[in-house]
Amino acid sequence: MKTIVVGLFALIFALPLEARGKMGKNDGRGFGEGRGGPRRAMLFKDLDLTPEQVTALTGLRQTHQATMLELRTRVSSTRLALRDALTSPTMAQAKVDALVEQLSGLHKELLQRRVAFVLALRKVLTAEQLAKLDLEALWPGGPGGMGDTTGFGGIGPVEEP
Repeated sequence: MKTIVVGLFALIFALPLEARGKMGKNDGRGFGEGRGGPRRAMLFKDLDLTPEQVTALTGLRQTHQATMLELRTRVSSTRLALRDALTSPTMAQAKVDALVEQLSGLHKELLQRRVAFVLALRKVLTAEQLAKLDLEALWPGGPGGMGDTTGFGGIGPVEEP
């Protein structure tokens, strides 16, 4: 009887180990860097880029990344200032409005810079290279909350009666 009880306890403690998610390309998240990472470099792998194109694209990417980093830093600091203004005991409506306008302008500038980067990239590539390139992969993310589902773990599409 004692052996059966010990065996059952061992089984109870071993079962959660099998409940973990599988690793790998299809059954898990994989081992990537996220937000594009090396995947973006692979987008250009089969385009047969000339050395001039590689140099031009590298320069575009580096300039774009530096600009976007600076803008994202400004967005973060403006968000913090807005949060501080909203939680201040003596909230000044004019200051909050000014920070909202500033944040809106920064988001607009971020989008304009992204669009300008994609347009500049298109000028470097030939028509054949553009046909091979998945331009949507350069624009990460989706609509973010749009659609007819409730999100992760939701009930799925809602059908009209």
